[in-house]
Parts: sequence; C-alpha cells; structure tokens
Amino acid sequence: MTEKLVVAVNGSTGSASALGWAIHRSTTVDVSLELVSVVELEPVRGWPDVDEILPAYERMLLAAVARVTAEAPGVPVTTRVRRGNIRRELLEASAGCDMLVMGTRDPTGYFSGTLRHHIVAEANCLVAIIPSGWASRIGPIVVGLDSDDTSTTALDFAAAEAIRLSRVLMVVHAWHMPVSEVLEWLSVGADPSKHIEANHDSVLASAVARLRADFPDLTIEPALRHGNAAVVLTEAAGPASAVVIGTHGRGLMASAVLGSVGHDLLLTMPSPVLVMPSDPAAPQ
Repeated sequence: MTEKLVVAVNGSTGSASALGWAIHRSTTVDVSLELVSVVELEPVRGWPDVDEILPAYERMLLAAVARVTAEAPGVPVTTRVRRGNIRRELLEASAGCDMLVMGTRDPTGYFSGTLRHHIVAEANCLVAIIPSGWASRIGPIVVGLDSDDTSTTALDFAAAEAIRLSRVLMVVHAWHMPVSEVLEWLSVGADPSKHIEANHDSVLASAVARLRADFPDLTIEPALRHGNAAVVLTEAAGPASAVVIGTHGRGLMASAVLGSVGHDLLLTMPSPVLVMPSDPAAPQ
C-alpha cells in the first residue's frame, strides 16, 4: 500500500531536512508526496498583496519538486499553496494522509516556537518532526513505553520501522517514585524504591515479550531507566535513528498530556521524533 506523505515546505533549512527525510523514506517504502506551503499574511498597510508573493511560493515548491525528481525519480509528487492560519491549514492538509512531515529547530520562521506542539496534539495522523541538519544514522529506533496500554500502537509502528531500516529496537520505560507513595511507605519505615522498580520492570518485560512474539526476527533492547521520562527519552534519542512516542488523546487536552514528555522532547530533539496518536490512520 502506498503511504501518502504531506511535507510542509517553507524554504528553511528545517523544511529542507524534512523533505530529505521523506525522500530517504521513499527508498524503502512506496510513497506519494504532497508538498504544501502556507501563505499567512495579515492585511497590513504597506505589506505586499498575497497575490504578489504567490509566485515566490510556487517557485519554492517547484524547486522542491525538482529535488524529489532528481533524488527519487518515479515517486509521485504534487504541490499545493494554501492560504490562511498555518496550524489550521497544515492540519487540514494532513487530513486523510498517512503522515505529516515537518522540519523544526530553525531560529526563525513559522515552524519555530510551539506550532509543532499544537500540530502533534491535534493531528489525526502520524506526525514526523525532523531536526534541521538531519542525516541518516545507524542508531536504534527508540520507542517510549507508558505504564498503561496507550503505547501499543507506537510500539508496533516502531517495531515496523526498526525492521524496515534493519535497526535495533530500544524500548525505553522510565519510572520514578511518586511523592505520595514515598511518604506512605516511609511512614511505616519501608523503602518503596525496589517495589516500584519491580512493578515497572514487569510492565517493560510484558511489552517486550509481546513484541518478541509478534516480531520474532527483530532485535529488541529493553531499557528501564529511573528518572523523568522526557529526560530519559531525550538522552536515548542522542544516537537514535528516530524516536517514536504515542499520545493519549486529541485536541486541547492532548497538549497537556503530551507536555510532560513530548513537549520537552520536541524542544530538544537530537533526532527525528515520530508522534503517533492512539488510533491513527497511520501506515501499516
């Protein structure tokens, strides 16, 4: 089945990296690309009319098409210039696609700031955020494991990515001691750390056992780490080919849920971060 990738293009080094990542994906996956750029201009006196600057956006997209044709001949590619609010237009452009690919880590431009966090929280598809200067690596595919069952989709997708790229799959599960539990255990003179760690080790072992049964040819490296999940995942992401995380929901609440882990990871991302909603229309 052909994956439909929507790639956000804005002429920055970040979006160039995003396009490069999408082209690289086309070497192992049957894909079609839709290159989208968004014109967002408020009617301010002295500013050019939107129609006056459209040719510049069209030339930018044509240059991107030329790159795809040169580096991935045969990959179907279309372009579209959209007008309006960037967040809304990118979300609408990604409706029905398999993956939205965006660049980031630019000092300026409309992919700086928190736009990627809003997109990730609200998108109905998998979102790939590609750091500026991206280059292919041979490191593991890292996937974050939660303590509940919301990670199942992310785990399966990460396993498929590891197989596609012939990489090790590192399943990372972070744990810490909640203050309420610490105080309760200390009140009776006990040390809760071993008990809590054992519970989280069981969660990790169960997830890894299921993956090994479903993907018998995959090399899996379980990693139980004590500490903040965002910090743990960011450290693991350093040499990784990519990091896969899941979200718990949609809309505004998803932003809050994503905040503790995904928010920090997207701010410090050293490698591509692929964020999958719990029930995405994602590639199989």
